[in-house]
Amino acid sequence: MKPTATSSVLRSINRSAVLEIIRQQQVISYSQIAHHLKVSFPTVMRIVDELIQLNFVRPVGFSQEPSVGRPRSLIEFNGSGYCVIGLDLGGLELFGAVTDLSGNIQAEARSPSAKGDAQMNITTMFNIIDQLISIPRPKDQKILGIGIGAPGVTNSKQGVVTWAPNLGWSDLPLRQIVQDKFNIPTFIENDVNIATLAELSFGAGKGKQNFVCLYLREGLGAGIVIAGMLFRGHNNAAGEVGYIPPGLQYLGITDKGFGILEKFASSRGIVNRG
Repeated sequence: MKPTATSSVLRSINRSAVLEIIRQQQVISYSQIAHHLKVSFPTVMRIVDELIQLNFVRPVGFSQEPSVGRPRSLIEFNGSGYCVIGLDLGGLELFGAVTDLSGNIQAEARSPSAKGDAQMNITTMFNIIDQLISIPRPKDQKILGIGIGAPGVTNSKQGVVTWAPNLGWSDLPLRQIVQDKFNIPTFIENDVNIATLAELSFGAGKGKQNFVCLYLREGLGAGIVIAGMLFRGHNNAAGEVGYIPPGLQYLGITDKGFGILEKFASSRGIVNRG
């Protein structure tokens, strides 16, 4: 019988949970973390010590509130210790930004996309990343990773953009291409799915178990959350609603690689109709 989780997986889950509660509370004590997560105090101490060594959190003294026994040690989330690069490749331009782990934008860069030109769009993406890497950052701040939101059908596990007609990409191993170029851990996801995860964590979907995020740009897509989890579908195309025919007369018809519904209802389609 295959075990449901190894000890390393459980440690990783516990560490992520501890880091998230510190990030949410900003300043918190060891005992409060143990109470919130219902884990033992020694476990919390071990995990927090690891996070301090990794520079994700830092000690900030002791609680000033009256308490029984010794004053409680406090730690805080170190949002400026690392930064990440985020890219949005949908729409009429390619956009990138550097933010710290608290979400503060430190720099931005953008450039027009080349519709359907696969190599030109890769080159433009590389130029944007180069700009963002070279921009001065706080001393000793390391780049933790690169996150890319790509339009179209995207296999996040394999890091492959299966189909993105606006960029001219088909079965493109984007994660490997970027990691080979910059030697930085890279993560690929559909751009609408990323927007949906943002709404789930910080926006209109926070606390919701089931909702749909509809995204209208050059194309038309949706992100789907079921039971509090992002639903990608069997072929990672669950939210590709732009390919749904608006009537029986449109069965089997496409629009130069785009879905037929996008021909009418996307921002591009609305402008063309106008």
